Amino acid sequence: MPMSETARYVADIVHETKAVDVHSHQGTHGVWQARSLWDILSYHWLAADLRCAGCPAEVFTSREMEPRERVKAVVPFSAACQNTVNHWCFINIARDLYGFKGRCLDERNWEELYEAVEQRAADHEWERHVLSRAGVGLVSAAHHQD
Repeated sequence: MPMSETARYVADIVHETKAVDVHSHQGTHGVWQARSLWDILSYHWLAADLRCAGCPAEVFTSREMEPRERVKAVVPFSAACQNTVNHWCFINIARDLYGFKGRCLDERNWEELYEAVEQRAADHEWERHVLSRAGVGLVSAAHHQD
């Protein structure tokens, strides 16, 4: 079915509009870049889902647990979050950026994803790759126009 004139007009505007993502943790020269899978899973929106699924608060607050231990502790709660938008976003990040193949984290696949995130974090070009994949360009404050 051909696109209506209005739909084409809107699609053209969307295609031509530059996106500004003020909450992405990208474009900061790696300052806020995920260093481990825990950095992604503990982000507040997904952490809230995991907590609602029964994951103990100590996993998020303990000072003794290492990132790998924390991820292993949340894995059993991942399946209970499968039908949330946050889980869908997480899985798409994992697939698009880290080559994840699963439907959710489980005992068979979490370590492979953990290693993939750590490996990418060590790559100095990774941040630039993510921005390119997302179609995001960096604009300095000097180029900002009101």
